[in-house]
Amino acid sequence: PDYNADVTVYGGRFFAEDQGFRVDSRFWFGDYAITLSYKDTDAQFVSLGWTIPLTPTRDANFRYGQIKGDADWNYSVQTRVNEDRNEVSFGGAQVLESAHPIRDVYLNERRVTGQ
Repeated sequence: PDYNADVTVYGGRFFAEDQGFRVDSRFWFGDYAITLSYKDTDAQFVSLGWTIPLTPTRDANFRYGQIKGDADWNYSVQTRVNEDRNEVSFGGAQVLESAHPIRDVYLNERRVTGQ
């Protein structure tokens, strides 16, 4: 909790029928995050991603409705490593998640807290 970071390791057969492992690390800076990933399935990949908040911390409530948006926007870039060519690849080591994962909704966006 002192560093506000987490590491997640996945292994086995993934959604695109590729097999191997994946390591994701996320470092939080307030509501912003940097993600570093390493994937080793059909090829080896490294990626850098970031998360920024898109909506205010409070939702807008009106008499007949509510405006609520996605709490963050994620984007990442990926490249192959340990090869002579960097061919385009999609979907490697893909992990499916629900629209409301428990660890994001109820566990403060996967942030570890010291409380």
